[in-house]
Amino acid sequence: MTLVSVHSMTLVPVHSIYSTLNGTGVSTLNETGVRTFNDTGVSTLNDTGVSTFNDTGVSTFNDTGVSTLNGTGVSTFNDTGVSTLNDTGVSTLNGTGVSTLNGTGVSTLNGTGVSTLNGTGVSTLNDTGVSTLNGTGVSTLNGTGVSTLNGTGVSTLNDTGVSTLNDTGVSTLNGTGVSTLNDTGVSTLNGTGVSTLNDTGVSTLNDTGVSTFNGTGVSTLNGTGVSTLNDTGVSTLNGTGVSTFNDTGVSTLNDTGVSTFNDTGVSTLNDTGVSTLNDTGVSTFNDTGVSTLNGTGVSTLNDTGVSTLNDTGVSTLNGTGVSTLNDTGVSTLNDTGVSTLNDTGVSTFNDTGVSTFNDTGVSISMVQYTQWHWCQYIQ
Repeated sequence: MTLVSVHSMTLVPVHSIYSTLNGTGVSTLNETGVRTFNDTGVSTLNDTGVSTFNDTGVSTFNDTGVSTLNGTGVSTFNDTGVSTLNDTGVSTLNGTGVSTLNGTGVSTLNGTGVSTLNGTGVSTLNDTGVSTLNGTGVSTLNGTGVSTLNGTGVSTLNDTGVSTLNDTGVSTLNGTGVSTLNDTGVSTLNGTGVSTLNDTGVSTLNDTGVSTFNGTGVSTLNGTGVSTLNDTGVSTLNGTGVSTFNDTGVSTLNDTGVSTFNDTGVSTLNDTGVSTLNDTGVSTFNDTGVSTLNGTGVSTLNDTGVSTLNDTGVSTLNGTGVSTLNDTGVSTLNDTGVSTLNDTGVSTFNDTGVSTFNDTGVSISMVQYTQWHWCQYIQ
């Protein structure tokens, strides 16, 4: 046997022997093994070996693994792969060259994820997506390029959300939305560009509704809408409320409403509206009230009202009270009232413009009394 020295042997390079591996050998190598072979000079893998890196294999790579694949191979993902990625993963994919996401994948992205997509793709949202967004979400979408909301989605937006939409979209509200707004909400809408309320919405501010608005709420409505109030609403307002209405453009009050106003309330109405009072209202005024009405422009009292200043009433007025009535009304007193006045009272009346006493009431005139007294003196 001949022994050969190791130092004298010639070794064949490994890469020249293993430069081609068949399918069986490659199929059992994992990704770590493939990278190792590539580094050690393995440059060719046949078709059979490559086919074991199928679609299923790609879909199970984690984010880090996907990001190491080149742009061409990863630029489009199929439905299954995309639908399981959260918004963080999508933004990462966008940074690594993923430019196309199909419809199924997009529909599962949450609000935050939608806002990171470009304006063109997100400019219109369907009903389902919009209806679940609150006011804050809508304002966010507006900032990210969402410009169209359809009818169904808009109807579920709350007050705050409505006020942030632009004038064109919110200029008309349907009946349902308007009926739930209180007076504060209406004034807010007016300030944010809402100019039209349709018939259905307005009808809920019906007669009953108007009567329950307090002074402040009514004063914010414009003059045209409030210029005439019905009986029910007016009759429950006190003097203070009437003066407020007068300032805010209410110019017509009907008979029923006027009859329940107290003295203060009547005096604050303008001359034209109060120049004639009906019987019921006048009959309850005492002499102080009448003189006040005279000063505030009340010039006509009908027969029934005057009759309550009857014989008995006149006879009980003291000198001061009578002197405040004007000459025309007191120039003639009836029999009963005059007969109870003594000489002092008669001279007082004469001074204040009372010039006529009829025969029955004055049993002896001043001239007759003087003549009679003079005759008695001579005798």
